[in-house]
Parts: sequence; C-alpha cells; structure tokens
Amino acid sequence: MVTLYNVISGDGYITERDGSEDFMPDDVFDDYIDLCKKSDVVVMGRRTYEAIQKYPKLLLDKFENLAVKKAVVTHDREFILKQAYIRAFSPEDAVALGNRILVSSGPGLNSYFLRKGMIDLLILNKLNKKINKGIKPFDIDIKKFIGNPVSTEVKNDRTMLTYKIHNLL
Repeated sequence: MVTLYNVISGDGYITERDGSEDFMPDDVFDDYIDLCKKSDVVVMGRRTYEAIQKYPKLLLDKFENLAVKKAVVTHDREFILKQAYIRAFSPEDAVALGNRILVSSGPGLNSYFLRKGMIDLLILNKLNKKINKGIKPFDIDIKKFIGNPVSTEVKNDRTMLTYKIHNLL
C-alpha cells in the first residue's frame, strides 16, 4: 500500500515560490507524524529532505525519532544524508523497502509515482489559507487519477481529503 500525502494551501500549493512553507501552522505536522507512525517507510525527494532538515528542532526531532525507515530518492551519489536516512536511487527502490509506504514530496516525485501507477491513496491536507502563488504538488493533471474523496475529515483550519487512485496502467 502506497499513500501519497501533501499539505496544500487553500488554492492548491505545497510551498511558496521560494520553497518556504511559512503558511503552514505547526500543528499540521502532527497530522503528518500520525501518518508516518502507520507506515513502514517514509519516502521523500532530496528537496523535501532539505526542507525538513530546516524545521525547528522540536518538529525535526518528532520526525527523526520515529521508528520507521526514512528514504530519500536522489540520483546524486555525492549527496550527503544523515545516518538515519536511506538513499534510494529510484522510487521503485524506495517502495521495495517496506509494505506500508508514505510518500510526501514535491511535484516531480509525486507525479512520477502517479504516472507509474504506484500510488493507492492520495491524502491532501487542505488548509483554509490561500497564498496566491507557489509550487503545486504535481506537474501533471491529476483529475484523471482521482474521483470524489472517499473520506473527508475537518480539523480546525484544514480539511483532510482522501482519494482512492484510479490506476490507468
């Protein structure tokens, strides 16, 4: 089972143009941590790894102290990871590390997983706040992969939308 998860602004962005996530309240990180705890492996791309490493110590420690494998997909053999992380040279290598996979990354890796039919569920944690410009979670149109949400959970200033992915392969 592979689940793709992203926090998005009310207008559909995962980060601001400069890559910052300042529009996200810290409590959405707890939603992410809860999903990580239900997983064997957490997969991210290099830029997501770099972004997480800049989080405040309290948030970073919550993530790094999880008893799950943490895989970073990168083709760069020179890229240095912390010891607790596993380098995966492809998304396929990353998902081979476990049975319950949680992917949380940017548009390139997210879209690759969708195009290859590797995603079972998509969870979008949609905030009410709009940022008007930024980076979208996908570089492809995902409408052909999803229908209506299979579940909707409202929490404070956000709505967690879960979609079953239609495998087009």
